[in-house]
Amino acid sequence: MKSKFIKTGLASLILSVSGFSNAGLITHNNYTLDTNTNIVSSGATEWLQWDETVGESITSASASYAADGWVVADNNRMASLFTDFGWTAP
Repeated sequence: MKSKFIKTGLASLILSVSGFSNAGLITHNNYTLDTNTNIVSSGATEWLQWDETVGESITSASASYAADGWVVADNNRMASLFTDFGWTAP
């Protein structure tokens, strides 16, 4: 029970302090997240963060963003992305 309160307290502290940070670019494994646009890029490839399309179906999201050149990633691109971040199939 005591550790639950410690974990909750620690999580609350992290969340409250994180509101003060103002990161513009976050880089990991040759991918860069621009927190202002919510776009992750790696070379010429750009990935729109999923939270930009919360509540939309694939059809709706595709229609909303197609005019700006966005497409739904195919299996090969998704597999490559997951591999780059160390997430592989067992």
